[in-house]
Amino acid sequence: MNNNKWLETWVGLFVLLGIAGLFVLVLQMSGIQFSSFGQKNYDVNATFSTVGDLKKGASVRIAGVLVGKVERVQLDAVTYQANVTFKINGNVKNIPDDSSASIRSAGILGDNYVMISPGYSETFLTNGGKITTTYPPVGLDSLISNFVGGKVKK
Repeated sequence: MNNNKWLETWVGLFVLLGIAGLFVLVLQMSGIQFSSFGQKNYDVNATFSTVGDLKKGASVRIAGVLVGKVERVQLDAVTYQANVTFKINGNVKNIPDDSSASIRSAGILGDNYVMISPGYSETFLTNGGKITTTYPPVGLDSLISNFVGGKVKK
C-alpha cells in the first residue's frame, strides 16, 4: 500500500510538471516575453510605400536584437501607403527620433521583420512617436537581378 502511494505521488508530480511545461511552451509560442512583465511597452508608428509580407506579430529588431513586435499593419485610405505600428519593449528606451526603419527578410524563405537603425538625435521616440525615414523590403527578384547583373558587369 505504501508503494502505491509513492507511485501516485510521483505520477501526480510528473503530470504537474508536464502541465507547467506545456504552459511555458504556449507562452513562448504566443510571443510573450518574460523580461517585459511589469514594464510599460510603448507604440511607435512608421509609414512604408509597401510592406511585402510583413504581418502582425513580426519581430522588431535593433542591431539584430529583438526589441518588440509589429502590432498592426493597415492601409492608409488617402495615401495608399502602409501604416505600421510597433510595440516596443519598455526596457528599450531612448531610441532617437531620427532613426530609420527598414523591412528585412530573415533569409531567402524567412519571415519579414522590421529593423530599426538608430539615428543621432538628442530627442527620443515616445509612445505614439513616428519614424519618418523608412525603407520598403527588397524583393527576391531584384536581389537576383542585382547579383546576376553585378557578375556580368565585372
